[in-house]
Amino acid sequence: MDPSRKTRSPTSARRTRSRRSLREETKAWFDRIYLDEPTPHTTAAEGHDNLMLCLAMDRSAQKGVAIHLPVEPKDLEAER
Repeated sequence: MDPSRKTRSPTSARRTRSRRSLREETKAWFDRIYLDEPTPHTTAAEGHDNLMLCLAMDRSAQKGVAIHLPVEPKDLEAER
């Protein structure tokens, strides 16, 4: 292996993909605003539900256990 090439950890690669995905999503949103096209909307409640689902998936992956849904914020705090 060429020593001048840097190797990246799996975590670093995931972080890069995540940033790329967020950048692409943000650009798509901005393009729709710039072109005066309708943008997808969500309610605060839907946003909260999606956030709780993402946090539960993250916690499940960290702990290696199932998280039962629906989940409340206090339930995730108790899992730490």
